[in-house]
Amino acid sequence: KKPRKDKPSRDWRKRRNAIRLTNEHTVETLVVADADMVQYHGAEAAQRFILTVMNMVYNMFQHQSLGIKINIQVTKLVLLRQRPAKLSIGHHGERSLESFCHWQNEEYGGARYLGNNQVPGGKDDAPPVDAAVFVT
Repeated sequence: KKPRKDKPSRDWRKRRNAIRLTNEHTVETLVVADADMVQYHGAEAAQRFILTVMNMVYNMFQHQSLGIKINIQVTKLVLLRQRPAKLSIGHHGERSLESFCHWQNEEYGGARYLGNNQVPGGKDDAPPVDAAVFVT
C-alpha cells in the first residue's frame, strides 16, 4: 500500500461564513373535497378523513432522512356541496387534473408575490397557498 499523503493545511485561509439556510420549510396547502365524496360520506366524516390523511402526510415529511423539516399546513379546506361548472372531473385523470388546476387557480389565487403575500386576482379571504390537493 502507498502511504497516504496528508492534504496541505488550509489553516492559513480564512473561512468564509456560509449563508445558513433554514432547515424548516412550510408548504401551505389548499385541500378540496369533491362534491360526490362529501355527499357520500357526509361533511363531518369527509373533513375528519381528509385531516387525518393530511396529518399522515405531515408526519411523513418530518422524517430525519430528508435532512430538512417540511411542515405541511392545511391553509384552507373546501368541502364542495356541488361541483362548480368550471370544474370538469371524469374518468380521464390528466384532463381532470388540468381542470382542477385551472379552477383552483381562478378561485384561490395564482402566482403569489414573494415577500408580501399578495395574491393577484385572488379573493381577499383566500390565503395564498403553495400547493393544492383534490380529493375524490
